Amino acid sequence: MLKQVLAACTALTLIATLIAPGASAQTLNIAVVTTLTGPQAPLGEQIRDGFQLALDQHGGKLGGMTVDLTIVDDELKPDVAVTKIRGLMESKRQDFVIGPVFSVVKAAIFKPVTGGGAYLISPNAGLSTFAGKACSPDLFVTSYQNDQPHSISGQFATDKGYKRAFIIAPNYQAGRDALNGFKSRFKGEVVNEDYVPLNQMDMQSEIAKIADAKPDMLVCSQEVFGPVVAITAYETFDEALALANDTRYGLQAAVFTADITKGLKAARTLDFGGVLVNEVPTWRADQMPYGGVRDSGNTREGPAWSVREMTEERLVILNG
Repeated sequence: MLKQVLAACTALTLIATLIAPGASAQTLNIAVVTTLTGPQAPLGEQIRDGFQLALDQHGGKLGGMTVDLTIVDDELKPDVAVTKIRGLMESKRQDFVIGPVFSVVKAAIFKPVTGGGAYLISPNAGLSTFAGKACSPDLFVTSYQNDQPHSISGQFATDKGYKRAFIIAPNYQAGRDALNGFKSRFKGEVVNEDYVPLNQMDMQSEIAKIADAKPDMLVCSQEVFGPVVAITAYETFDEALALANDTRYGLQAAVFTADITKGLKAARTLDFGGVLVNEVPTWRADQMPYGGVRDSGNTREGPAWSVREMTEERLVILNG
């Protein structure tokens, strides 16, 4: 989530650099187009809130110009996003459009936005099809190109000697970019390349395919800072906890369960710096003591905890 907030704040800084000098008497029309409906809504909320936070800190102005901000929920539906954007551009011409979260929406709104005379600033979606020769002077991406981080994962797998990989992604441009990026650097065999609908939540059939393919799963015992998911079957909850602890690393672990007893047992049993119940293991906030154990480190991040780690206490006794 922190990435979306930082990207939104970066978008605001970029806007300030694009405003023409001497335009302080005007109103700046900005629309934030993001996903605020469905399971993916938290990502959109972070982009919206991050931009609003930065705008508030600037007194509601950019470059001396008062900002008229409009929030648009694209509902993760390209046709809905296009309809809303066109209606907005016709009723009140926008100077900048910030968003969206997902590449499938970005591809749809690109022409209506830039064709309407606005800059499009993408704080998350980074389609590879908009790079290179297709690059536009009216499009700025403050995150990354979709295939870049995944190519690193492919190189990592190759360097570690992995021979067989089962790769899976949502069936839209960003998903295809991700797998193409992985394949560009992976020298082993891709035993299966599977694409699932973007909104699909039930992955039972995909789990069965992975089990049948028997890909190289040594990555389970390694700490990977990249978009890699390893799936291992287990019989009992205790066995699952033991499998999770069987590693030299221990940054954060997560358990998804409707049974609070199991959640608390995981918190007591898992030997990690943090245990999250019903939240992804990559989640963090600056207020929390973020850090690991064993080969994942022995200190904690976060402003208050960083100060504590870097403070050397001194005892002074005054005898009067």
